[in-house]
Amino acid sequence: YCNNSFECICHRGWDGLFCSEPICREDCHPTRGYCDYPGECKCRLGWSGETCKECQVLPGCQHGYCTKPLECKCHEGWTGILCQTPICASNCHKERGYCRKPGECRCKVGWWGKNCDKCYPYPGCVNGSCRKPWECNCKPRWGGMLCDQELKYCEEHSGVCENGATCVSVA
Repeated sequence: YCNNSFECICHRGWDGLFCSEPICREDCHPTRGYCDYPGECKCRLGWSGETCKECQVLPGCQHGYCTKPLECKCHEGWTGILCQTPICASNCHKERGYCRKPGECRCKVGWWGKNCDKCYPYPGCVNGSCRKPWECNCKPRWGGMLCDQELKYCEEHSGVCENGATCVSVA
């Protein structure tokens, strides 16, 4: 209500020349917070908490924290703009391995080993190995799709090479 000299005497919780400014909660941060009604504390963009004293992380930040408003600093073991990508074990192969949480190393299909550096040979491969998954590269003196056929051509066909040449069974 106003008295005769046009001075407004405000009700509890209101302030200003015309009693139009609400008085915020007492512990509401003076610059980071504001209020529409007496006793409340609403936070400005980038701030949070009951009294607007805590910074707010960048929206979408997954494994991070902030030291200033709308920031996303990654917790240990995470990387990316939103700290969404785990950092794999240090020796995990970049193309053949991956991880779902920091420090682990999972192998893609066809690969195995601590660092995903070993390939699975073709099923049934006997005397062979692989450089890529599902291969069967035969050891010397072995042939066939599964490297299960011993190559004895030279032993069974002596004298096939002339002029002192050496015979090597290859297929």
